[in-house]
Amino acid sequence: MPRLPARVKRIMIIMGVVAIITAGVLLYLSHMYLSLSNRHNATTLCLEFINNLTGVSQANESTIVSMIRNYTKMYHVSMRVSAYALNGTLVFSYGSYVPPVLNGGQSSPSIISSSKVTIINYGVCQYYGNGLIWEVQIGALPESLYLFITGLVLIFIGLALVAIGA
Repeated sequence: MPRLPARVKRIMIIMGVVAIITAGVLLYLSHMYLSLSNRHNATTLCLEFINNLTGVSQANESTIVSMIRNYTKMYHVSMRVSAYALNGTLVFSYGSYVPPVLNGGQSSPSIISSSKVTIINYGVCQYYGNGLIWEVQIGALPESLYLFITGLVLIFIGLALVAIGA
């Protein structure tokens, strides 16, 4: 196996260090995004959204999409809303959902039910009304997951470059 020139090794070490530093920044940003997502109780936001949804007189697709976009921007969360017919057929679904990371202060409830609203899990609730079953899921920002995975990959790439260059 041919040996690498000293200049190439030095460049690989520098690129590895830059990758490791960048990974640290990405992991910090991931933590910050996750902190923003966990600032509000997801189950409370879920129930608030259902309350606002039932308050809308004409709940069409564009109104619901607009409400979802407002919630995701205002509260920095991921959110998916699905509507099912009473026979279980999916009628409408919009958004993305990344399950939240639960810390010690936020326990996951078992199924809690009232006449029309059911809390299935932390940040997941359903509303039965108007011939539909509305399911709302609120979780962490997907960016936090993307940044975390990218940071881990960059750490391993950086360590590999430093090891090869050394």
